[in-house]
Amino acid sequence: MSRNILLNDMMRVDQGRAAADRSPFSDPETRTREALGVWGACGVDGASASCEPGHMLFMVIERFRDNDMVPVYRRVRDQGRKLPAGLRYVDSWVEPNFSRCFQLMECDDLRLLQQWVLERRGTGITFEFVPVVGSKETQETVRPYLDEP
Repeated sequence: MSRNILLNDMMRVDQGRAAADRSPFSDPETRTREALGVWGACGVDGASASCEPGHMLFMVIERFRDNDMVPVYRRVRDQGRKLPAGLRYVDSWVEPNFSRCFQLMECDDLRLLQQWVLERRGTGITFEFVPVVGSKETQETVRPYLDEP
């Protein structure tokens, strides 16, 4: 199975319990920095985000129970984000109806995302992780194909 297909099988976490079917990171060899570096082109246009070689960007979609983000914001205010070392928060955006938050995160090991989610159990949040590539890097990848018929 190709890595692209595996990446499209998004890892979902519901109420802090990981439910990753066919995860490309299930064996230690696949989790290595060298393997991750294949997917590691990062950068965010219009922001200060820039990944180290081998790091990946993830759009983390958080869904708040009953569209109530106040308990989550209160917990972040009181306890901080509780990010494990190596997981970096880049930026976030919230829908006007407070139902979802879109957070851009950077890391080189998916276990860091799992640790972060486990720290947030019981908050009424469900998580979805989507690997993303910056617009600038995507343009560079596509450029050689632009003049093809």
